[in-house]
Amino acid sequence: MIFCATNPGYLTAHDLTSLSKSWEVQVNHSITTQPGATDSVVFVADSNGNYSGVNIETGEIVYTDTQSARDIRLAGLSDFICIAVRTGEDSFAQGFAISGT
Repeated sequence: MIFCATNPGYLTAHDLTSLSKSWEVQVNHSITTQPGATDSVVFVADSNGNYSGVNIETGEIVYTDTQSARDIRLAGLSDFICIAVRTGEDSFAQGFAISGT
């Protein structure tokens, strides 16, 4: 699968073999990050500082959080994702173990 973030806040998944759209979901506002995917969840952040996790197979939103962030960076591994958030002068990073559900 390949994931594309578009305005106004849509995340789409496309099959690499057929190039057909597998699913499309609207998260919140305009997506401001490139999608970061693990084995089961793809994460994006929006212009309001929210970040969302979407099930890779179904397109169902499985995780959301609001941090009032100015900048969010995502890095995903097979079963772990790190989310780095900058809010004004403060910043933090948080890691999440991702289950295969």
